[in-house]
Amino acid sequence: MLTDVNLCTGTLLNKIMALQRTPVVISSGNHAEDDGRLISRFPAKFGEDNDYGSALDDLIIVGATDQNGVMGIFSQWADYITTMAPGVGVTVAKPAIGIFGSEYETESGTSFGKSLRCSNENNS
Repeated sequence: MLTDVNLCTGTLLNKIMALQRTPVVISSGNHAEDDGRLISRFPAKFGEDNDYGSALDDLIIVGATDQNGVMGIFSQWADYITTMAPGVGVTVAKPAIGIFGSEYETESGTSFGKSLRCSNENNS
């Protein structure tokens, strides 16, 4: 269901992207097991025509894959998805307790794929 929050978010994304035609990178969503494989929530739904207007140009939508390039079971999909990136079983730093040492854990999510995709673009 679309809400006024989605309208505000869409308007804000349009304004941001209008400045120098700036691309915006977002994750496709982690709700495949709850909502079905198709993208069902905003902001990723701004990649398609909706009740608030046409699809946003320069929107980069990233889904998550495992180390073999297979889409994660949680990652959502649509024909307008832009790219996929590693997002299954990613080693990430846990918040440090105190000032010494750091710990790591393995996490999964489309946000990790989005971050990795952005860092790859900046280093190429």
